[in-house]
Amino acid sequence: MDIGWGCSANPDVRDAMAAWGYGQIDPDLPQDYENCVCLGAFEDGKLIGCVIFNNYDISAKTIEFTMAATSRRWVNFRLLEEMRRYVFDDLGLQLLITKTKERNKHISRMLKSYGFSEYLIPRLFGENEGGLIFTLTKEQAENSKIGRRGKRDLITETP
Repeated sequence: MDIGWGCSANPDVRDAMAAWGYGQIDPDLPQDYENCVCLGAFEDGKLIGCVIFNNYDISAKTIEFTMAATSRRWVNFRLLEEMRRYVFDDLGLQLLITKTKERNKHISRMLKSYGFSEYLIPRLFGENEGGLIFTLTKEQAENSKIGRRGKRDLITETP
C-alpha cells in the first residue's frame, strides 16, 4: 500500500481525493476543497481510503478530519504516523478532532485504540441519531502505542 498527499501544491489531486472521500460518506456533504488537505491510501494505484483534514483553527491550534474507505485494510501504522506527524509536528497543533455516528463501531474501536477520547452527543446527526466526537491531544498521540513506535523509528543509533 502506498500513501499520498493532496494539498494546495497539487489542487487537482486534492480535489479528486476530497471528492472521492466525501462521495463515500455522503455526496450531499458540503465540499470545501480549497480549504482541505487530503492523505490517501492507494492499493495498485487505486484510492482505497482517504483522510480529509479541514476546519483548521490556527488560534485554537486545532484541526478536524473526516475519513472514508472502501477497505478496512487501508489504515496501518505508516498512515497513522503520517497523520500524527502532519498534525502535531508539521502544523504544531495541540488537538485533532473528528465525529462519527454512534453506530459506527469499527471507527470507534480504531480511534480509541489509537488513544482518542470519546464523547457521546445525543442527536448530533439528527433527532434520532446520536454521534460521537473524538479528540486527540498532542500528548495523547505521543503516548499512544503508535506515537511511541514513531518516536523509536526516528531515533538513529550512532556507530
